[in-house]
Amino acid sequence: MTTELQNSATQSLIVFRLDSVSLGVPEEQVLSVNNWNQPTPLPFAPDAIRGIVAIEGRMFTVIEIGSLLGLPVDHERPLIVAFRGEEQLALCVDSLDSQLESEITATHSEPSFIKGSYERNGEVIQILEVGKLFGEAIRGLERRRRRI
Repeated sequence: MTTELQNSATQSLIVFRLDSVSLGVPEEQVLSVNNWNQPTPLPFAPDAIRGIVAIEGRMFTVIEIGSLLGLPVDHERPLIVAFRGEEQLALCVDSLDSQLESEITATHSEPSFIKGSYERNGEVIQILEVGKLFGEAIRGLERRRRRI
């Protein structure tokens, strides 16, 4: 369910593709786009968490965004997009599409990590809210300490 909100903003976006879906992220949130490097799996991690990978000397949690969007999981997507910020997250993607200046229409939607959209030549680009990706990836899991 998507409800359009009253505000919009123009931002510079990095657009990438995942299967037939176009996704965008504000340019200032992208640290780098890297060739595929197999993430080290994490024990007991949900399907949406592919593992961790070293990028620019830091460890990033790699999220399979396709799993969160209900798309088929491809275990060797060609690119990893790393994001700035304290969470140190990265996404598996198929290709880099473009960079564009756009006016984003803010939405309130499910899933919660989609913060808005932009339409380009009849194609809808869904704009990701990077700060909500990790929470969505681990939603429903509860970490418990083992008691001795």
